[in-house]
Amino acid sequence: PEMVGLLGTRDTLTYDCQVNRGQNLAGLYTARGTFDRMQFREAQILFEQDSKFQFLPYIPDAIKSTFIDDAPEDYRSSLGYAVNSSSIREMLITARESFAAIFRRKAFLHWYSGEGMDEMEFIESDEIISSAIFDYQQLDHLPPLWKTYEDPDGEDI
Repeated sequence: PEMVGLLGTRDTLTYDCQVNRGQNLAGLYTARGTFDRMQFREAQILFEQDSKFQFLPYIPDAIKSTFIDDAPEDYRSSLGYAVNSSSIREMLITARESFAAIFRRKAFLHWYSGEGMDEMEFIESDEIISSAIFDYQQLDHLPPLWKTYEDPDGEDI
């Protein structure tokens, strides 16, 4: 359970982003070793309710857990956590900007062309990343599920 409290801290992330700037869509714990599963579940619920980790209300049971009784070699236990978070869009924006700067100058393009890639494949890749950035941005601006809206005539929608 104390390991669950370490999840999502900057020291345990594989990429540098502000997890509190986005919303989490889904997550998966993989626990290896001997864990009290009830205590682990209670810690997981507290983690989900922590205000710094916002989970979209549209996805019920957004976090799943997997337990493996065999601990990894040389360790008593380990805990992994994979999350699909809209905060990754910061990393995608940085990667896209770096790619755009290189592609604008056609730097290194001859290497890939020599291996059979076409320039159009790079353009398509840029469009795919732009689309992913847009999709993650839309998730951050979704209203809560329970909020009602009024149309211009003053009626609830």
